[in-house]
Amino acid sequence: MTQTLLITGGSGYIGSWVLKYFLDAGYKVHATVRSQEKADELKPHFEAYSKNLEFFIVEDITKDGVYNDAIKGVSGVIHVASPVFPDGKDVEKDFILPAVNGTLNILNHALKVPEIKRVVITSSAAAIKNPLAPSGYYTEKNWNPTTVEQAKENPQSLAYVASKALAEKAAWQFLEEKKPHFDIVSINPSYVFGPLLFPTRLTSLSFLVNFFTGKTEKIPESLTIVDVRDVAKVHLLAYENPKASNQRYLTSPHSLDYKELSEFLYKEYADKTKAPKSDGTRNPPAHAYDSSKSIAELGITYIDKETMWRDSIDQFLAT
Repeated sequence: MTQTLLITGGSGYIGSWVLKYFLDAGYKVHATVRSQEKADELKPHFEAYSKNLEFFIVEDITKDGVYNDAIKGVSGVIHVASPVFPDGKDVEKDFILPAVNGTLNILNHALKVPEIKRVVITSSAAAIKNPLAPSGYYTEKNWNPTTVEQAKENPQSLAYVASKALAEKAAWQFLEEKKPHFDIVSINPSYVFGPLLFPTRLTSLSFLVNFFTGKTEKIPESLTIVDVRDVAKVHLLAYENPKASNQRYLTSPHSLDYKELSEFLYKEYADKTKAPKSDGTRNPPAHAYDSSKSIAELGITYIDKETMWRDSIDQFLAT
């Protein structure tokens, strides 16, 4: 019998790919989006899956009861949705509480559905990395130690990363205290790169587009990256693999050294790019992540970064 799953945040950069991977794997999906407009925008792109896909509108993921209809009859949850952070200045009210309550809300809804066996949560490497350290090497055993008080003192740098850490911690505390009938898996990607499933809005690739076109005038600091398609695939593998029960998975297999990217662009797109030029040296990221657990336990083979760059640039040029 075909399983039906709830996938939240189905219209987002990551969420749309997650939706596609699960539908391609044969699942029936209840997908939540923030508005009817978002649902109408997605439907033509998923027309081939119409028999296995139903959209539900959830405007505010923190409100009680918002998943009552969407979660009926499902045996698993893939929680990709995250709160919309306003331009507010109240760190606790505008960042921390929406993130924590959004996570706890989906878990409390899942408690009411005894058929649910697993909840996979899209967390972030921001929940693992110590943003106060000048450098570091991280595994799934590490936690971002930022407190609410520290985030209030430096909201521009710490409000978002603190919200990701505290939201994931709330999920694991929920597991310990409530002892639910389902297990939990968290997926912790670093900076997500790669093509959009539907290239109607290129905002998720704006940093790459700005670099390619020369709007970024200087070589930025290096990052750690993962292809959005791999993030989606890890969600699927983690949902299906018994070994993933109550585990965290870092997904950050590559470094993005902009000097290396510049050299790649001038090699592949010399007549089109105006990116700042490399001086031939290398500038590795100060913070590095170990993705070996996802490879060993889930069997993921990560897309190489040149393919990631090429697919993203080709999409931009074709749009």
